[in-house]
Amino acid sequence: MRVKRIFFSKSDPAKFWFRIMIVGLLLIYLWNAAFLYESGFKRWQAALFNSIFVSFVASLLSIFLGWFFSYYKYINEYLDKVVVSKTIIFFIDAIKSIPQVIGALTGYAILTNLTARDYNLSSFVLLILLSFILGLFLFVEAYDMFNERIAYYKDKDFISMEDIINYFECKKATSIESLKEWVIRGVKIQTA
Repeated sequence: MRVKRIFFSKSDPAKFWFRIMIVGLLLIYLWNAAFLYESGFKRWQAALFNSIFVSFVASLLSIFLGWFFSYYKYINEYLDKVVVSKTIIFFIDAIKSIPQVIGALTGYAILTNLTARDYNLSSFVLLILLSFILGLFLFVEAYDMFNERIAYYKDKDFISMEDIINYFECKKATSIESLKEWVIRGVKIQTA
């Protein structure tokens, strides 16, 4: 009874369902270890660990790509590089227009076709390519999330990007007066 209260408490739903998933995977693992013959069990283990590896690498790749493109878009919008910013938006919208399932399945079909034609892809390279295909079609979700966070904190930030750029420009300045002017302006910004 005590184990049930500690392990399956519903105080945090995310932790609760994560625990359920781990217990389910453990039960399936034990069941397969007990009733599958050895070569089948080894193949099942390889499939399980390959799936975990692909999902982990795809998650990291999609987070990195989402962060990179949202940050790059933000910097280019700030620097008034409209062509670069609009190109990024067009690229992201083109990927968004393809349903994620269709994109992933098309990529998988291409990889299957390559392996069927004996292109000598090692299993590690194949797993990385699978991760890349998944990450390519999933990073738009992370991109949207990062853009929402940037928009939310943009108004709440006490130091703007303009102040940072002006700081580096004043550091390059040779005259002491321009540096003093930046310091005085910085004090006004912080006290406001």
